[in-house]
Amino acid sequence: MPSRKESRAKRRKQLFDSAKRRRPTDSSLRRPFLGDGPPGGNSIDNPHPMWDFFARAALRLDGHDIMTKAMRTAFEEFKLDPVDPFSWRELLAMFAYVEFGKLSPGTAGAPKKWSEERLRKLHAAANIVRGRKPGISDTRIARELARHPEYRVRGIDANSGSEGLRKAIRLARRTVSPRD
Repeated sequence: MPSRKESRAKRRKQLFDSAKRRRPTDSSLRRPFLGDGPPGGNSIDNPHPMWDFFARAALRLDGHDIMTKAMRTAFEEFKLDPVDPFSWRELLAMFAYVEFGKLSPGTAGAPKKWSEERLRKLHAAANIVRGRKPGISDTRIARELARHPEYRVRGIDANSGSEGLRKAIRLARRTVSPRD
């Protein structure tokens, strides 16, 4: 039986779907008072009483509906003041970043398991084993090094862990310069 729990993802999808169906707000009643955009300057130098009136009315949390309760909770969680318009901007910026912020290319996925320094250490350890046992294969080196906690690689079974280490040894041989 499917879960009846309302999840964040489900609420987000409902809001986005309703936003796609929504028509632009009819602002014809406010337009004569507000103009085509926000007024320039500030309220002290260039007073715009109707703009101030509508802005203050829009930035209030005096309702008891589900959206107002959610906004109050958000202000409380982020320790912001709902009376301060800059707190509204900060809250909107945080939610916009979470919902619409894009990761820069190359940051997706798991971090690299084998850094350059770790590959150098593995290469040096493999060379030490090769020096003790000339002609030994990478597979045997990997099995021997897999016993040490520093080089242990997780796998489904013991062989798959050493197989990952064998591949890392080959990668180390290709990437580490001979003088290292």
